[in-house]
Amino acid sequence: MIDATDDLKDRLLVALVHSDAESRSDRANRLVWLSRFMQPSEIISGRLEPLSLLEEARVCYVNGHYIAVLLTATAFIEQTLVEELEDLAIIGPRETLAKATETARKAELFSVELLAATDDLRKIRNPFAHRKPDDHTQNLSTRFRVRKMHPKSVLEEDAQHAIETMYEYFSLTLKPA
Repeated sequence: MIDATDDLKDRLLVALVHSDAESRSDRANRLVWLSRFMQPSEIISGRLEPLSLLEEARVCYVNGHYIAVLLTATAFIEQTLVEELEDLAIIGPRETLAKATETARKAELFSVELLAATDDLRKIRNPFAHRKPDDHTQNLSTRFRVRKMHPKSVLEEDAQHAIETMYEYFSLTLKPA
């Protein structure tokens, strides 16, 4: 058993070396794109869940896991939005991202554009998080046909939109230590 496991591990390591080499340039390009959002190397403290989501979204983007970016970034946005509503004692529904966004909109907590971007991301995310009918307008299969783009390109644009929106929330909600 150990010999078979060691042999499998050796073959997998060789395959990973080839895979890493093939994707290195794409990952470097994604790191360059992502670098505009990186903060100076100061210590940032906060709740572990949102900070972990922020890092997870970044790593997923670099590695081209665009659906994971969409899911983790919107989770970060939802947690951050609800936390801001709570910190400022803003009254209103916040059980879902849609309700929290509407509460923030009524309170004029963030810009109209940022809250519209949040709504867009929620709608794009929902078919991945909740089963939708095959012909739903936000399903990837519908969106790539309407946009006449490869599904991977649509997902990459979605991920970039999610990263941009996530980092806007991050920068707007940073508080001095």
